[in-house]
Amino acid sequence: MFGCGGSGASGPVGTELLFTRGTQELVARNDLSGAIRQVYQVTVGTLRYPRRSPDGTEILLGTGTSLIVINSDGLGAITIPNHKAGDWNADGTKIFAISSTNQLVSMNPDGTGISASLFDGSGGGGMVDLDVNGAGTKIAFTSIPNGWIQIKTIDPDGSNVSAALTALSGEANLEPRWNADGTKLVYTRQVGGLRDLWSMNADGTGKVQLTNTTEDEFAPLFRSDNSIAYTRISGNRQVWTMNEDGTGQAVLEASPGEDLAFPDGP
Repeated sequence: MFGCGGSGASGPVGTELLFTRGTQELVARNDLSGAIRQVYQVTVGTLRYPRRSPDGTEILLGTGTSLIVINSDGLGAITIPNHKAGDWNADGTKIFAISSTNQLVSMNPDGTGISASLFDGSGGGGMVDLDVNGAGTKIAFTSIPNGWIQIKTIDPDGSNVSAALTALSGEANLEPRWNADGTKLVYTRQVGGLRDLWSMNADGTGKVQLTNTTEDEFAPLFRSDNSIAYTRISGNRQVWTMNEDGTGQAVLEASPGEDLAFPDGP
């Protein structure tokens, strides 16, 4: 594998960016050296949406049918069945997750202590993904009540469910990720065939298109310095980076013949 960059944002120095390689391998890229190490690999299933715990000691992964919690060195794997996506609370003592029956719940990191439903997303096409802000005070999630994927927010106790922050029909909006101070969301918007990246304020106002190319872009991530890492399909899936206003778009990591996707990290 090789890395190649440009003039865009490169992310916080001295940290590691997680992303998937192929469908069954999780790797970490050192922001300073560009070195890549394998973190974890499965032999069945598809890894997606990694989430590093707030203290960096654990990683949560989704497979579409279950969650996997591992130590940051890839050891100590715990499989939590019947849940398809999740994220950590602010202090890493709980996981918020979407169950296979499209209920938003909380649980301990070992899969015990599953709460009653905080939100019932079983109507329509169910729920897709979620992201918890850094303070742990709001959860952004996506649901499909009427055939179109919409972004909403909710408090961790299940109260204060917002109206849809994105269009009710005609487009799909998904994969919301909070910025460091919880004032903005970056997300994937699909109208027709191609996916582009947009940002908006936490209340759904101030929508700004960040990418507008002939390629597919998805799975964005606000990093701690407010640069954005994301996936672009240009032949293969590649990890790209840009500034928070969409300028400085540059490839961060690409490897001929390999798919790299779903970045996560500080």
